Amino acid sequence: MSVLRFVAGMSEDARIAYHVGISLCWESGDVWVHRTRLRSVSGLTKCRLAKAIRELEDDACVWRIGCDRIGFDGAPQLLRKSIGPAGRPSAKDWLALRQRVFKERGNFCTYCHGVDSLAVDHIVSLKLGGSNHFENLVPACKSCNSAKSGRSWTDWYLQMTGRK
Repeated sequence: MSVLRFVAGMSEDARIAYHVGISLCWESGDVWVHRTRLRSVSGLTKCRLAKAIRELEDDACVWRIGCDRIGFDGAPQLLRKSIGPAGRPSAKDWLALRQRVFKERGNFCTYCHGVDSLAVDHIVSLKLGGSNHFENLVPACKSCNSAKSGRSWTDWYLQMTGRK
């Protein structure tokens, strides 16, 4: 089962909660985050976050740990997987991986839903220890990809929404 999947039918709140949660898991090195931390960083209200979590649970992306923690099944471990020597795929493998990203995750930007000038973005950048594994890749327009640069998704999102 793929933990880091992007579902085209996912609501914006669920997508935000999912990406923020994965980033927080990566930063903490654990598979769960506190609900209050997730709410604080994502900027979602209590009600909107609860609805997003229910949607993610239905899709088997997360599970509840008690009443105050949300688990992201194996997120850090999956992000650390790599492909090829030193995590660098060959040009042929990269082309196949790129095509798979667009085929399975859609031909639109994960962040802004734009469809022009699409590229492949690393959720956790290589600079921050992410990998070229399929689970760490999403479609992104060149504008969002460049704006995010080597920052963590959480840092970029907070700056983009003016909350940092």
